[in-house]
Amino acid sequence: MALIEVDALSTLFPSGEGDLRAVDGLSFAVQPGETVAIVGESGSGKSVTVMSIMRLLGAATRHEGAVRFEGRDLLALSEAEMRKVRGNRIGMIFQEPMTALNPVQTIGSQIAESLRLHRGLSRRDSRARALEMLSLVGIPAPERRIDEYPHQLSGGMRQRVMIAMALACDPALLIADEPTTALDVTVQAQILDLIREQARKLGAGVILITHDLGVVAELADRVIVVYAGRKVEEGTAAEILDRPRHPYTRGLLEATPRLRGGGGHRAGRMTEIPGNVPGLAEILAGCAFEPRCAHAQPCCRIERPPEVPVAQDHLVVCRRAEPVS
Repeated sequence: MALIEVDALSTLFPSGEGDLRAVDGLSFAVQPGETVAIVGESGSGKSVTVMSIMRLLGAATRHEGAVRFEGRDLLALSEAEMRKVRGNRIGMIFQEPMTALNPVQTIGSQIAESLRLHRGLSRRDSRARALEMLSLVGIPAPERRIDEYPHQLSGGMRQRVMIAMALACDPALLIADEPTTALDVTVQAQILDLIREQARKLGAGVILITHDLGVVAELADRVIVVYAGRKVEEGTAAEILDRPRHPYTRGLLEATPRLRGGGGHRAGRMTEIPGNVPGLAEILAGCAFEPRCAHAQPCCRIERPPEVPVAQDHLVVCRRAEPVS
């Protein structure tokens, strides 16, 4: 049984031109202990998807579809019921730790707050658990750091604090939204190792949001490629990285730097995808990628492409895809 099942999720933002779909009929599931990466360019709807799951986009936003987690549809819960889920059964590592952390509260008090709220711990016990979490995520001198403020920490340490907060209540699902953004390569590797190890210990499922395909290769079991809020390809990490079938996925991989042995020179020239991700008011009724696709056919502009199984556990949403025989 899936840990979380996202079924035809759409997220609509009101505007003077009518409702604009930032997420458009997206479906996927995460199994217990599985890491699923959602990848795509900036503006493709990755972060909006997980913010919709967590119901963090505000009352004006409208959702369609369902998000089933532990037997309940999160989209149907009241705000009071969602507060019992956030930070408790679902932990989230936000993209920008400096803005996600409260600048006027110590990091220890911010970790302890969720423990008092969700676990009913006393101030003394919640502080002890916060100290334990800081040590667990590799914060040096946690006894001193627990009383420091976010601005006193480096970017890497702030991200570790975010991970400590997300894991403090032993969540069943961990959402990591670009967890290595703006970190140097060494710290990125440490953060990824930390997420993988702690998720393994908890047996938690992970939804990883990233545009870095190197992170996908390092961490993901399965990959969902999204474009303009729609799924265009889904499969195991090995299938997607080694045998991409959608023109957009191939474009993403061809735009990724590759190194070869010896002098460390790039193996071949990177190829950019022409054009840009469309604005919400510019998305076509047919295939959203059609204006940028070298293989587009006239019907692609007006008809939504079908979801085609091209291998075991590998789906492509494209008219050119050949179904598995």
